[in-house]
Amino acid sequence: DWLQDEQAPLYAEAGADLIIGDHPHVLQKIEMINGVPCIYSLGNYLFNSGTVDTCLIQATVDTASKTVKSFRFIPAIQSGCRTKTPDSSEKDRIIQYMRSLSPDVTIDDDGYVY
Repeated sequence: DWLQDEQAPLYAEAGADLIIGDHPHVLQKIEMINGVPCIYSLGNYLFNSGTVDTCLIQATVDTASKTVKSFRFIPAIQSGCRTKTPDSSEKDRIIQYMRSLSPDVTIDDDGYVY
């Protein structure tokens, strides 16, 4: 959505600790907005009869400080309305694709975002 680049900083400024978008049914960039992790779209996890890259997000939260301690992109492939963990070469390809979409963050080989 053309507004998401304008809206996400407003959510971060309003106090969001983590921003996760959805709806376009494709993976979109990950960025940090004033220290707040933001992924604009998780992809298409369930609703697709084709084959597409998708993901899960794992966020570890410190309950005492109520802050996100780590943020991880977990690659997946959705095919025939089922989602599976990709083999290592597919995982590497999907992580590399997310790196290309997300030049302002570092995504390590395990999917952790910095």
